[in-house]
Amino acid sequence: MKLKKISILFILLPLCIFFTACSKENDNAPKQSENIIDFEQGNMNFTEGAGEQTFSFTTNTAWVVSVASTRNRGVPWCTVAPTSGNAGSHTIKVTTTPNETYDDRSVTVTLKAGAEVKSFVVSQKQKDALLLTNDKFEVDQAGRTVTVEVKSNVSYTATIGEECKDWIKESNSTRALSTTTKSYTVAMNEDGKKREGSIIFSDGSLTETVHIYQAGGSIILLSQNDCHVSASGEEITVELRSNCDYEVVMPSVDWIKETMTRGMSSHTLHYTVAPNDSYDGRKTEIIYRDKSDSSIADTLTILQAQKDAIIISEKEVKVGSEGGTVEVKIDANVDFEMQLPDVEWISETSTRGLSTHKKYLKIAENTGETSRTAEVVFKNTTSGIEETLTVSQSAKGKRVKVHVEKAGTLSDYIAESEKLNVEELEVSGNLGGKDIAFIREMAGTYNHANTEGKLVYLDMTEANIVADGEYYLPNSSGKEYLPTENTIGERMFTSRGLQTILLPKSVTSIDDRAFSSCHSLNKVVIYENSVKTIGMAAFEYCSSLADIVLPEGVTTIARSAFWGCSSLSRIDLPEGVTTIGHSAFYGCEKLSSVKLPNSLTTIEGFAFSGCNGLTITIPDNVESMSMLTFSDCTGLDITIPGRFLTKIENPIGSNCKDVRVTIAEGTTVIEEYAFQKRPGIVSVTIPESVTSIGHAAFWQCSGLTDIIIPSSVTEIGDDAFSKCTNLTNVTLPDGLTFIGEGVFNGCTKLSEINIPKKITAINNATFSGCVSLRNMIIPDNIQSIGGRAFEYCSHLTMTIPETVTSIGSQAFRNNADLSIAMSGNLLDNALFSDCENLRITLSNGSTFIKESALINCSGLIEIHIPNSVSSIGAHAFYGCTNLKNIIIPNKVTSIEERTFYECKGLVSVVIPNSVKSIEYEAFNGCSALKSIVLPEGMTLIKKWTFADCSSLVDVTLPSTMTTLEYGAFENCTSLRSVTIPNSVNTVDAPFYGCSSLSDIKVPDYLYETSIFSGTGITDITVPEGTTVVGSFADCTKLASITFPEGIKALTDFSGCSSLRAIDIPDGVSVIGSALFRGCVNLTKVTIPNSVVSLEWFAFSDCSSLTRITIPNHIATISSGAFSGCSLLTNVTLGSGVASIEDIAFHNAPIRQLRCYAVVPPKLHGVVDGSFSADLVKGATLYVPAGTGMAYSESDWKIYFENIVEMEE
Repeated sequence: MKLKKISILFILLPLCIFFTACSKENDNAPKQSENIIDFEQGNMNFTEGAGEQTFSFTTNTAWVVSVASTRNRGVPWCTVAPTSGNAGSHTIKVTTTPNETYDDRSVTVTLKAGAEVKSFVVSQKQKDALLLTNDKFEVDQAGRTVTVEVKSNVSYTATIGEECKDWIKESNSTRALSTTTKSYTVAMNEDGKKREGSIIFSDGSLTETVHIYQAGGSIILLSQNDCHVSASGEEITVELRSNCDYEVVMPSVDWIKETMTRGMSSHTLHYTVAPNDSYDGRKTEIIYRDKSDSSIADTLTILQAQKDAIIISEKEVKVGSEGGTVEVKIDANVDFEMQLPDVEWISETSTRGLSTHKKYLKIAENTGETSRTAEVVFKNTTSGIEETLTVSQSAKGKRVKVHVEKAGTLSDYIAESEKLNVEELEVSGNLGGKDIAFIREMAGTYNHANTEGKLVYLDMTEANIVADGEYYLPNSSGKEYLPTENTIGERMFTSRGLQTILLPKSVTSIDDRAFSSCHSLNKVVIYENSVKTIGMAAFEYCSSLADIVLPEGVTTIARSAFWGCSSLSRIDLPEGVTTIGHSAFYGCEKLSSVKLPNSLTTIEGFAFSGCNGLTITIPDNVESMSMLTFSDCTGLDITIPGRFLTKIENPIGSNCKDVRVTIAEGTTVIEEYAFQKRPGIVSVTIPESVTSIGHAAFWQCSGLTDIIIPSSVTEIGDDAFSKCTNLTNVTLPDGLTFIGEGVFNGCTKLSEINIPKKITAINNATFSGCVSLRNMIIPDNIQSIGGRAFEYCSHLTMTIPETVTSIGSQAFRNNADLSIAMSGNLLDNALFSDCENLRITLSNGSTFIKESALINCSGLIEIHIPNSVSSIGAHAFYGCTNLKNIIIPNKVTSIEERTFYECKGLVSVVIPNSVKSIEYEAFNGCSALKSIVLPEGMTLIKKWTFADCSSLVDVTLPSTMTTLEYGAFENCTSLRSVTIPNSVNTVDAPFYGCSSLSDIKVPDYLYETSIFSGTGITDITVPEGTTVVGSFADCTKLASITFPEGIKALTDFSGCSSLRAIDIPDGVSVIGSALFRGCVNLTKVTIPNSVVSLEWFAFSDCSSLTRITIPNHIATISSGAFSGCSLLTNVTLGSGVASIEDIAFHNAPIRQLRCYAVVPPKLHGVVDGSFSADLVKGATLYVPAGTGMAYSESDWKIYFENIVEMEE
């Protein structure tokens, strides 16, 4: 079809070219008509499905469109519409049907208008196809090749299914035109079950699948059917494949034996064919067959050749050192001769028989220390057949020298009876596994058990260790230790008896645990340029090893190589060593000297752990050194590059003791935390190359006693020597410019230190906890002292220069016995918190003490304030409870509020004449203060200025004093007398609570004030001319008072608990609120007729008062007037009483009440009533004649049931 399509195209193409050429020729020729077609359509292309496209043209005449004749099953596949028309513009639709063939197709469309002709080609793509001639194959169990024929006009791939890739393989492919033949090999089915596979052909959209089904069944298949064996016999191996349960039928012969048990499915079978001692060849068969179907079987045929032979009774004989005669039996079917070795110690006597012969060899005594060996040869000179007899004779004595030519024969040279008695062995030649095992037995160990072997000295200098496949030590887990060439193998000499060993010159490696637990081994000789590697734990627990020289050429000391070599005292590692493994010298407690080569690059963790008294220098070429390389070392003296002294990887363990460190020259920085928590470090030498010491570099190095910091150092970081509790001496260089925070924090034994001139600041906590620091000289270059800089120091004496302009919070917190000289301008309330026995001397340049400067500084016992100070701020010495004496300088004009508040230990204070005012509570609570002299010029003592000065006995007030405010001397309980100058004109209970003050000399006019309130006055005579009596409130000792004529008012006698009787002066009109409240011993009160008003609680709580008479001019008994008068039983109310307010007689147990009011006084009611109903129940109320009914009908009836009218 494709050839046909191509042919049509070749025919149509010239026609199109011809028509086009003709058209162009016509364009150039003289016009013969006016017919014109305006038409630009090119060729049209369609896909294989149904399609539709259009083209347009314009003509000036009638036209016709036709499609070339082409048929597909009688139906045209390409049509046009419309097919004709008149002049004008037209659009024609071209339609194609689906192409169901597997070939492309095309047709020509022609447009005619008069003589004008236009044409183009319509093409349609073929249908894609992928076809298989067969999609199913049945294959028998044996397998075969299947061929698949593929027809396709597209590119495709063939994929073998995942489930069968292991048994279906593509073998070859051939291609012819559009058909491809692909071959696949199906392998034999060794499984008993039927199986199925698939091959998929696909171009991405089209897919075809071939299914292959293969039968299963039983098989038995040998890898070979014939086996030829020489007369000498041998072991043969046969491979058998089977998927069934089979049996083996062995022949009835004794010269073939199965030597290995067969398995299932796939087998390797071993048979031993014995030598053929007969003179004929021999043949036999072994049959393998299915137990359930004997027809399924395979047969192995074995053919063995005959043999000519010379056979001696023994291949070798061993003779003791004493010599003797050896009998040799020879069986032969050929002639032979005996060839004796060229030695003197073997000779022959013999007799000859027909086919069996005996030879007798005489062996002389061996009197030397060296064993000896010779060979006797029995040979047929014609055929070359020969047998060799090896004669070995052992040496005699405790020292033996042996040459072993053939590995595995050492035992030939040392008699069985002698091996456990040999003490020294020199062995040369080739040593295999059996030889090593033999030496181990001689040295006291056989396998894993002890022997009586006495070997202590082993010289293998000229020996070679060879890999002969024989083990020298079995393992309980089944592993066998086999020798390898030129190697001291794993556990090779783990023997208990060896003391000295000289290793072979040829040895290149000492493997893991080669000498492990050789407790008696004290010397090992390794020859130059031999050993390259010392393996893991090679000499571990060789506790007696004291001498070992490692040769040039060793590159690695592996992990735990010398672990527990507790007698090793010195070792020099040769140039070439690059690595010292983890724990390499762990527990070498006597190792005092180690020389490390410049080639060394790596030292792993715990390498020298537990080494005591070790002196070691770490080469600068070392690149890596792990953490705790020197753990648990005592007496370590180490020189080390500073780069290894880091927080994470410091090789010196925190459990080391008595360590001396020299930091290598060239180190510029001691890193932060370099030696942190290394209490065992007692000395550190810092080179001149170091310029800075990092943060916490020596933190908690409690064993460090002194340190010299070189002149090159300019900076010491925070906490660098913090908690170095045994550090006593530090030398700081002159070039030092910075000391960080907490540098010497907790250095409890540091007693002195110099601060270089370039330091400008003592930072936070720098000397915190330096309890042994005594004399601290702060140079003039210091400008600031940080917070907590000297906290927790003890017995420290220091002078702070004027150059210091700031001191941080709690700089001297928790100091004991601190003596400090400083500027008062810098005093701060937090500088000296929790100090004890603090002494402060303020410098002459001080001008002020700021507010709260030493507040709550209870440890202050002494302060010297210079005359240059002109101002002391409020609260300055507040709570300085142990301050005993104070002299206020003469420039101070005012003592501010609470300046000495609660200075309970203050005994003496000198106030200069310059002071003009003392603010409130200035000396409040100074309970030890005994006397006070206030300077002339003062006019005012404010509230509570000397309150609670409980020891104050002497007060001198100046003649200029005018005002004493409330509580000025409140609770000065030791004060007994006081003289108030005439200048005082204003007071407000200034001595309240002065319970011992009974002698108060005051101007007469002050009797009208509260000057006596709360004092210990016992009796009082109010001076003539007084009209108003001032307050005597809470004068608890006042027992009597005498009033002059003319008194008009009383102010306050409340709380006068010792007062028993009072005659209120005639002329007093008002008994004020609470005037006699709480006068608990008052039994008699006389109220004059001048009184017109009785106010609230006037006599409340006068608990001893039994009777009271209210004059006629009092109209109201005010609230609570007699409340709490718990003994008041008799009450007389004047005729003017009109009302009795709430709780007026509350809790008063009145039994008789006479009321002269004609109209019943108004009562308050039941709730908070005027009387306590329960207490007055049953009492008698006496009322004026004729008023009984009125009282009975009033609220009085609630309280008094017994109402009696009095006679007129």
